[in-house]
Amino acid sequence: MKVLKKTKRYLIYCLVVFLIDIFRKISFKKSYKVAEILSKIFLIAASREKSIMSLNLAYLNKNIDEKKLFNSILKNLSFNFVEFIKFAFLPFSMVKNNVEVEGEEFLKQAYKKGKGVILLTAHIGNWEFLGTYFGKKGYPLNAIYRKPGSELYDKIIRKIRRLNRVKLIENRNAVGDGFKAIRKGEILIILADQKSQDESVKIDFLGKEAPTPKGPAIFGIKTGAEILTAFVIRKKGGFVIKIKNLDYDKDGKIKEKINSILINMNKAYSDIIRKYPSQWVWFHDRWGIF
Repeated sequence: MKVLKKTKRYLIYCLVVFLIDIFRKISFKKSYKVAEILSKIFLIAASREKSIMSLNLAYLNKNIDEKKLFNSILKNLSFNFVEFIKFAFLPFSMVKNNVEVEGEEFLKQAYKKGKGVILLTAHIGNWEFLGTYFGKKGYPLNAIYRKPGSELYDKIIRKIRRLNRVKLIENRNAVGDGFKAIRKGEILIILADQKSQDESVKIDFLGKEAPTPKGPAIFGIKTGAEILTAFVIRKKGGFVIKIKNLDYDKDGKIKEKINSILINMNKAYSDIIRKYPSQWVWFHDRWGIF
C-alpha cells in the first residue's frame, strides 16, 4: 500500500514538473485553455470533493446549482495553478498589470507602525496571488502553510514562493516562527477559513457554528500587531485585492478579545464567500460534520 501511495505521489510530481515547463513556455491565453481541459479531467476524478461540497451545502440549506458551482471552483483552481507558476517568473512591473487594489492604505498604515501585521485571507479567488503581488512589491511577507505529503512537491512549492519573496512557516513551527516574524515588524499571512487541528472555539461561519482556530487572535493580542483581512477576487481580465482593517473589541479580558476577533474574522469570511460563492473552495470539512 505504501509503495502504491509513493508511486502515485511521484507520478503527480512528474505531471506537475511537466506542466510547469509547459506553462512557462506558452502564453497566458494558451495556458488557460490547457487549464480548462485539466479542470474537466479533475471533474471526473474529484468525486469525493464533490460529495463533501454537496453535504456542506445541504448542511447550510444552500439552494445552489451544485454542478455549475463545482465546475466554477475547479476552473478557478486550475487557473490559480497557471498563475501561481507564470507570475512567479515575472517582474512586479508585469505582475501589477490588470490588478486593482482596494484599501492598500490600511496595509501601509499598519506596516508603518512597526509592530507587525497579521493578514487574514481565505481559500477564495486566487489567494496565492496575495503573496505574489505584495512579495514582489517589496513587503516582508511570511505565510503559514501546511506541508504537502510529497517532499518533491514541497520543494517545487518552496522554490516558486521564494521567487515571489514569500518566506514559508510550516504549521508545526507556526507559534515560534510566527511570533518572530511579527516582532520583527513583518507581515504574517494566515489562512484561517478551514477547520484546524489547533486549539479552537465554535464560532458562527455562514450561519452555522464551526471550529475556529484561536491562533490568529492570540498572535494579535500578544504582539499588538494590526489585524487586517485581504482577499484576492478574480474578475474579468484580472483581479481585485480587497483589504480592510478587522474591527474588534480591544478592551476587556483576553477571552473576550479572542472571541471578538474570531467572530469578526468569520463574519468577514462569510461576507466575502456570500458575495463570491463560486470562488471559495467548498469541499473542505469546515463544520466538522464528517
